Amino acid sequence: MQREWPWMQQWSEPTAADLCVASAQLGRDLAGRVLAIGRRCRFDQPQVLVTCPLIEAEQEDGQAVLLMPFPTLFWLTCPHIREAVGALENAGMIAAMRDRVHEDPELRQEYTAANRDYARRREAILDQAMPGWRERVSPDMVRVITSSGIGGMVDPLGVKCVHMHVGHWLATGDNPVGREAVERMCAPGGRGLECEDGRCLPAREKCSLR
Repeated sequence: MQREWPWMQQWSEPTAADLCVASAQLGRDLAGRVLAIGRRCRFDQPQVLVTCPLIEAEQEDGQAVLLMPFPTLFWLTCPHIREAVGALENAGMIAAMRDRVHEDPELRQEYTAANRDYARRREAILDQAMPGWRERVSPDMVRVITSSGIGGMVDPLGVKCVHMHVGHWLATGDNPVGREAVERMCAPGGRGLECEDGRCLPAREKCSLR
């Protein structure tokens, strides 16, 4: 991916082994989705993927190709962080942050800006990764891509899936909900952002042998 945008400089090109590891982390195929590694851990394993906002999908007739939206622009893959975020969600963080966004004017302004930033990045990334995409989708889809917020949310004050917010924060530093989650994870007694034993290294070894 060409890096013409300053905020892309911190990302790295994914190798075949990176994609293999990320697929093992998530337990699913990633074909055609991944554009870059948004963040790596100290063991050099993927923690966040940068994905293409639109993916090609063949119809049953095998001829027509549709562009389907993929709302998770920054995909959190690290199993250690995903488990830590899951614990925060189970403790009620989604509802608590939703209330704070509505009640705190300063947080609301920052969060609204983060949603705009997400849409701007999505559009810019897609312009680079798939030139001419606007001519291949409906006007409604263009509006969704260029104006919806984090994870495709229409409500700029909505909060859902802390994993998406953490992925956005780790890859860009521009998400207050993700920042709050990371601060909680890194506080004394928290799980932190790194595992101690390099739990994805066995997957890396297997992937490197393929």
